[in-house]
Amino acid sequence: FTPWYIGYVILFNMLVGPVFSAGSVTSERERQTLDLLLTTIISPWQILWGKLISGLRVSSVLTSFLMWPVILACVMIPIGLAYNLPTVAGYFIVVVLTCLTTATAALFCSVIFRKTSVSLMTSYLVIVVLFMAPLAMRFFAETFFPNSPAAEAVRFVGVFSPIAAVFALPLDIDLTNTTRDADLPLFFSYVSFTTAYLASLLGLMIWQFHTRWRVAQE
Repeated sequence: FTPWYIGYVILFNMLVGPVFSAGSVTSERERQTLDLLLTTIISPWQILWGKLISGLRVSSVLTSFLMWPVILACVMIPIGLAYNLPTVAGYFIVVVLTCLTTATAALFCSVIFRKTSVSLMTSYLVIVVLFMAPLAMRFFAETFFPNSPAAEAVRFVGVFSPIAAVFALPLDIDLTNTTRDADLPLFFSYVSFTTAYLASLLGLMIWQFHTRWRVAQE
């Protein structure tokens, strides 16, 4: 049941991650301090990096508290996750990427919208669709169209969802003679897509600062 627990950790971060970043820039507008911030010698990258870290450090610390049971299971239980250390490392990679995705997506919404409430709602909407829609599509396809080309195509849509990536990792538990089939191409595709997605969001935010507010980079 370890993938189910990691899915719970991801769900927890989906709830807390956007809260600390969705108001990073919109709050500056609402307090009418954005113009003052833009007149400083701080570059757009420094502004965005500081905003991202300030929100990410809270959500990531809260999420990391839920990963302690996984570490304890590897250390204290002689049979179990200790024999699946590469898979456990994959779990941590997915959780870290999830923390970065929720915080960066919320910060992006904070840059393009003017009100914190709109930014927060949009952040949740984007994250829920990105993380949960592939799972719903896959469940529907495998339930009503099993062993069809459509089901195989929908399976690859899981590259957008960290939960699908978690269940794509192999898991071998000798105690119960249970083996979970691996889908490593889906996992690595998720890592590649998420990395490109985060880089694109950061690039778009810096571009917004340069064009929308005409901030000159140092």
